[in-house]
Amino acid sequence: MELHFGWSPDSPKVLEEYLKKARVQIIQDPITVKYNPNEEDMMACVEFGEAFGKKFLVQT
Repeated sequence: MELHFGWSPDSPKVLEEYLKKARVQIIQDPITVKYNPNEEDMMACVEFGEAFGKKFLVQT
């Protein structure tokens, strides 16, 4: 197993591959923020979470 750190640009793809191998359905592309998030990044994360939650609820 390779070690990937949160600041590694390939971490979201690596996590997605682990989830696919575990047969977890991917319902949304990942979001990435480099370094320290600014206000715009934080709002994008909130919007990401809201969209993910809505998609998740539709799936269940």
